Amino acid sequence: MKSLRWPALLAVTTTVLVGNPASAQTPAKNATNEKPRAAAGGADLRGMGRSTWDDPYELSVLDEHPVLLNGEEISRVLSDRYPADLRDQGLGGRVVLRFVIQPDGTVAPASVTVEWASSPAFVEAAAGVVRQMRFRPGMVGTVAVRTSVMIPIDFKTEEPETAADSVPPER
Repeated sequence: MKSLRWPALLAVTTTVLVGNPASAQTPAKNATNEKPRAAAGGADLRGMGRSTWDDPYELSVLDEHPVLLNGEEISRVLSDRYPADLRDQGLGGRVVLRFVIQPDGTVAPASVTVEWASSPAFVEAAAGVVRQMRFRPGMVGTVAVRTSVMIPIDFKTEEPETAADSVPPER
């Protein structure tokens, strides 16, 4: 069996978070806990499947989805926290986390739950780092709102490129 070596490649997959982080702006300074009463189209959003004002919005009712702003930083931190024994064995995995993004773009720490994990060893690394994620928050009309999201975090290892891999074939 071929041994895989460091560096390990880590992918933070944000398929449910739509947008271009390069063009993302930081949350507006007036992002408050104001309760949005109507969307841009005038529809009353006080219900929308939420039982109280404190319940987060689902992605399906947002006018703008949250966007991860510090993806590169999160990838580096997760790479550092990759379980060494699994990395050395060349084993990758996935953890699916559910959490709430606050109107200021931070993650509500008590909201982080694990929906699924390929190995319990990856859970601690993924759950600990999610609290460091920063987002452009979800929006209803012009108001930043609490948003419930679920994202997969993938841990992957790759073999380093060898000299033979970088030499073009002879013709």
